[in-house]
Amino acid sequence: MTSTRWIVGTLLVALGAVGMGGCYYDFDDDRDDTPPPSSYGSTAPSNATRWTAQADTFRGDLGNVQGFGGMTATVAGSDYGTTSSSVRIDAENPAARWWAMTQLSVSGSLHHRALVPGAHLVFGSGSRTDRITDGAAGLYVSALGCSGPRLNQYTYDRGAEEVVVDVSAGPTADTRRFTFDAKFAGPNGEQHVTGSFVFDNQ
Repeated sequence: MTSTRWIVGTLLVALGAVGMGGCYYDFDDDRDDTPPPSSYGSTAPSNATRWTAQADTFRGDLGNVQGFGGMTATVAGSDYGTTSSSVRIDAENPAARWWAMTQLSVSGSLHHRALVPGAHLVFGSGSRTDRITDGAAGLYVSALGCSGPRLNQYTYDRGAEEVVVDVSAGPTADTRRFTFDAKFAGPNGEQHVTGSFVFDNQ
């Protein structure tokens, strides 16, 4: 019973943080190299498997940072067994004074049986079963978008209204390529961030 309560409570905290925005951390002390904590907060399990990579693509518009892309984007992921995964993608151009970040929260984890090559899934901000295809029970992907003049100094902070996910084969048999299109409400209308990265399917 305790473990069930922990899982349910953790998922609610994560989804609630994304829905309300999550770039609420105090970065005024100029610790630019310190990433914000996971959206799971202090209840995150200590046995998470952490990994890093380089994004294949990461571009779009977030708040006043518009038309970004072409810069190397870093990927920092955490897998919590088969329960959940968190993936943060950052791109920054100090010379042009912009930074953009999207954090994906995957309830059901990147190892969910529905995330196979050919999968096309649409996740809305409403019901957890909104337009999810058959075989994706227990899977939900949400996104948080943040941007500003430099790393971790945000002027835009919002959860995505919709996330579209496509999965294709990775460069090796034990990998998959995760492609997403996250729709946000921008200051002057709809905005989109698209990206892709390779993850280990084992």
